[in-house]
Amino acid sequence: MLDAAACTHAEAVAVEVGNRRITYAELHRLAARTATALGEAGVKAGEVVCVHADGSLEWIVGLLGALQADAVFCSLDATLPHELRRDMFRTAGGRVFLVGHERQRQLMPDGCAHLVCQQSLPASATAAPHHAADGDGGGNGERKLKLKRTPRPLAPAYLCFTSGSTGRPKGVICTHQALVAFQADVEVRLHANPGIRIAQFMSPAFDGSIHEIFSALCYGATLVLRDPATSADPFDVLRLVSSAIMTPSVACCLSPADFANLETVYLVGEQVSHPVVDKWAARGRKLYNMYGPTEGTGGATITRLQPTQPVTIGHPNPTSRLYILGRNGCLLPQGAVGEIYIAGVQIALGYANLPDHTATRFVPDTICPGLGETMYRTGDYGYWDHNGHVVCLGRRDRQLKLRGFRLDLDDLEARILKALPHVKAVALTRSQKGDSLVAMIQPATVSQDAVKTAMLQILPKPAVPSAIACVDVFPLTRAGKVDAQAIAASFAAH
Repeated sequence: MLDAAACTHAEAVAVEVGNRRITYAELHRLAARTATALGEAGVKAGEVVCVHADGSLEWIVGLLGALQADAVFCSLDATLPHELRRDMFRTAGGRVFLVGHERQRQLMPDGCAHLVCQQSLPASATAAPHHAADGDGGGNGERKLKLKRTPRPLAPAYLCFTSGSTGRPKGVICTHQALVAFQADVEVRLHANPGIRIAQFMSPAFDGSIHEIFSALCYGATLVLRDPATSADPFDVLRLVSSAIMTPSVACCLSPADFANLETVYLVGEQVSHPVVDKWAARGRKLYNMYGPTEGTGGATITRLQPTQPVTIGHPNPTSRLYILGRNGCLLPQGAVGEIYIAGVQIALGYANLPDHTATRFVPDTICPGLGETMYRTGDYGYWDHNGHVVCLGRRDRQLKLRGFRLDLDDLEARILKALPHVKAVALTRSQKGDSLVAMIQPATVSQDAVKTAMLQILPKPAVPSAIACVDVFPLTRAGKVDAQAIAASFAAH
């Protein structure tokens, strides 16, 4: 798909960062040069190449270069602590670390056997986008790489880390088949095509960044990167594009009026509340809810959201199957709440070097056993509505027991939002002591006393937070999700 885009849209702008514009032809040449260097470093088919992920053009080139070398790319977020990057490098089974500039050599993880720096590579390495080049370049002085152009569908394409609910990074191994299947659906349902400008806004630590990159570069669109040299505001890139992916927590903090060019927004990673839909799905803007864990290549369902309609995650994409199963593993009828399982070609191979975790979450598809495929236990609960759409009720790990009462934090948050229309967002979590709930409310102008009075009327007594803070912005993780641990810590500090 990338090769086809490089041929079809050779002179179109593939990547834009600040005043610099890179065509598809130039991007392919830069990636081929990197692939050549990786081959000379001894990188073999299927080997993991860890790429320094700082949101730069070099990061993008590194990912594409690894794919051209038939390797498996793994983005290591530049903002992570050194110790965590080291652990992720080891978990990935990395041997080679790819950076963009000489000054980044000092960031090489412990245990790295070989470092490749793009800045130090000769400018003469090329590769034809149609097929593998043979020979030594025909005497023109250029180094050419014999690139494998037809990786096996079930061969690993990338490794993406997700902490899940444990906080321990787990490396998810996703296949070429899964990546291609998701992008094929993007073409049909997300309308990624030439002329569309897509923001690279999501953190490299989040698989949403992979969707941004490949949704643009597989179909001739322009990927617009942040330019830290011209602006320190991470949201400025959203003013330059027509399409963007973000979490509901980020969307809640922004004013749509500030982003006049942003025609299409995809919400990922968290449950979507009605206030966010009312705020963003107005004046012709297209707002989509894209559901799917990293283990399902991120997009098992996609549905457009409208202010007048219930918030759902839609129905499965053509390449995915979605089951609502009871505790006995049987399909549940419409309206019955059960755990959401995802099956189909988009399912990952499992977790890197974590066979026990893989066996627990990636299980045989017992609903369609004849296919011989795997299904993934999401840990989310939901049900089919009367329109054939799935309503996601939230994560299993957001259901807790407090003072003998079983509480569902997602349900409690929904009740508060419904009863208090002046509240834009609410985040509940267990206090650090573990004996009560604490709550953050948006915006800061809301009266804490009014909120507390309302909560006493609509919530069971054990669910009423012991402390409430009204703020304009919730603390967020690197992936843009609400940081429950930071919320609990902020109350403990006072």
